[in-house]
Amino acid sequence: MLNKIGKALKNKRQARTTLESFSYEINISRSAMTRYESGGDMYLSTFLKLLHGLDIKPEEFFKDV
Repeated sequence: MLNKIGKALKNKRQARTTLESFSYEINISRSAMTRYESGGDMYLSTFLKLLHGLDIKPEEFFKDV
């Protein structure tokens, strides 16, 4: 499931901006973003921060997962 979430995060982020820009914008390190997009585990608060940065509601996000 984490791999699916990571892939969906990456697809949505790539449609919007670059990894570097997005990481800077939401104040998460580039290496952490790479880890999350690769299916790495994260806190719920971090996941919600990513969704907020992408301007996506959780229910919208999980439609694609």
